[in-house]
Amino acid sequence: MIIYISYKFSEIDKFLLKDKLIMLSRALEDKGNKTKIFFRDVQGWGDTPVKQEEILPKAYGLIKESDLIFAFIDVGEKSEGQLLELGFAKAKGKKIVLAIKDGLGYKFLRMIADEVIEFENFGDLINQINAL
Repeated sequence: MIIYISYKFSEIDKFLLKDKLIMLSRALEDKGNKTKIFFRDVQGWGDTPVKQEEILPKAYGLIKESDLIFAFIDVGEKSEGQLLELGFAKAKGKKIVLAIKDGLGYKFLRMIADEVIEFENFGDLINQINAL
């Protein structure tokens, strides 16, 4: 299965985000999946600049190639880009798994998700993925 990992990018520590995405990707790939990550696959972890007007078309291309969208949410502030990705994925009939930190609302995202994984901290999320 090809899994697109969706996440909040703006106003987030990019070094910490990279570490989390690498660990998420490994956990999902250890289950026999292939992952797609915009920050890694298009931006080269920040080494490859992408023009603003190219971001959505490139993200949509990765989503179209994917079977499932894994939406990782560990902060309360919503991400416009992530919301657009998830709306596009839903419109394309993609399965959405919402991995969300305990205590965060996001009731509409929970409604469109096919599955919801709640986690206490990042280590707990990785443990839950490993237990699947």
